[in-house]
Amino acid sequence: VARHAAIPVLALGPKVLPRRPSPDFGHGCLAVALDLKADGADAKTLDFAGKLSMCAGGVPLLLVHSLRHGMHPVLKNARSTRKGRQQLLEWEAEMAIAAEAALAKKVEDLSKASVPTSGWVLDRESESAARAIVQAVTKEKASLVIAGNHGRGWIGKAFMGSVSRELIVQSETPVITVR
Repeated sequence: VARHAAIPVLALGPKVLPRRPSPDFGHGCLAVALDLKADGADAKTLDFAGKLSMCAGGVPLLLVHSLRHGMHPVLKNARSTRKGRQQLLEWEAEMAIAAEAALAKKVEDLSKASVPTSGWVLDRESESAARAIVQAVTKEKASLVIAGNHGRGWIGKAFMGSVSRELIVQSETPVITVR
C-alpha cells in the first residue's frame, strides 16, 4: 500500500512497541530519512516533515542519511584488494564531504523556513541504510520516522530493495512514507 499511495502513509511495523501506539510529539524529534539524490523525493519528504513539525507545535526534525544507501555492488566488493580498499576509502571520503554539505544546506534551508531542526546524522558504518536510520532514531529517541518512497515497482524492489520497506519492518518507531 505504502509503495503505491499518492498520499503519506503511516505504518506500524511488527517491532513497534505496544507502549507507543502513536507518536508522542511532546518528546524527542521527528527523524527524516534522506537519500540525497536529485530526483525530488527529498524535497517532498522534507516539505511533508516540515508541515508535520509545525502542526505538532514545532517538534524539531533530525535529518538522517547513510552513505551505504545505494552503494554500487562493485564498490562493496572492492574491499577484496588493497587498491580496491584504497579506492573505496577515497570514494567514501568524497561522498561524506558531499553528504555533509548537502545535509548542512538542508538544515539551513529549514531554518530559513522557520522549521526547527536538531541537526543531522550521517552514518558511514552500517551496511544497511535502514539499520543506520533505526540506530539514529533509537539513539536520538525520535517519536516518528519520515521516509521518502520512490515507488519504483517490483523490478526496482527485486534489484535494489526498499529502504522504507526495511524501515517499517525493523523500526520500533512508527514510519510515515511519503511518495
